[in-house]
Amino acid sequence: MKRILRKYPPPPLRYAIPAALVLFGSLAGLALFLFEVNATYRLAENSAKANLRRVTAQVSQVIEYLYRSSDSESQIEALVSRLGSYRGYLSAIIFSENNTVIQSNDYRQIGNAMRDTQAFKYQSEFLKIRQALAGVILKVDNGDRLIALYPVLLKSGKYEIKPSRVAILFVEYDLSGLNQKAFANAFKRAIGSSIILVIFCLLLWLYFESTLSKRIQKLVAASNNFGEGRLNSRSFLTGSDELASVSAAL
Repeated sequence: MKRILRKYPPPPLRYAIPAALVLFGSLAGLALFLFEVNATYRLAENSAKANLRRVTAQVSQVIEYLYRSSDSESQIEALVSRLGSYRGYLSAIIFSENNTVIQSNDYRQIGNAMRDTQAFKYQSEFLKIRQALAGVILKVDNGDRLIALYPVLLKSGKYEIKPSRVAILFVEYDLSGLNQKAFANAFKRAIGSSIILVIFCLLLWLYFESTLSKRIQKLVAASNNFGEGRLNSRSFLTGSDELASVSAAL
């Protein structure tokens, strides 16, 4: 260890201190950026989930009312089409109790079986929804999309006392746009905070440069003069710190 220290002596403080501050500022800025990104992602995701839950629950209730009250196919078609056209909404599909597409914002899917749609991979959730009669929000595709599944009670059959036919409203929501926006916002905030941190580190370095570094240079100069035989040389350091005590001893 001693050989290593002799071979690689520590750099001068006037260079070591700025390097340490730059390193500290870089690490702190990176940590701050990562924290901002994660916090913004969580906020955006929670907001999207709350909005999707509210909208889908309201739409499913309206569709249920329309299906059970009267023949309002045109109104349901318009409602589903409009829901699928909202920003961030990729698709809106109503599946019958037999998992056939009743309505969709993409009219080409109407009449298709579930296996021919993007909802096929979530078929196990459909059974749970029909049993619990409660909606659910799922995060899929590595967090890039949200899936909403909400039950819709269809009109009772001819010999049914209460409705037993449960359709499912299936909605896809794209989170990638929100994540990109959240990343951009976090980046802006992190840049602003990093600028403040850099200014602080710069001021701290200037403080050390004007106090510690210059005082050490005076002390080193006085020591060199003593070593060269100029015994009347003084560093004229004042204060109560250790450097002033060393200066007084010379």
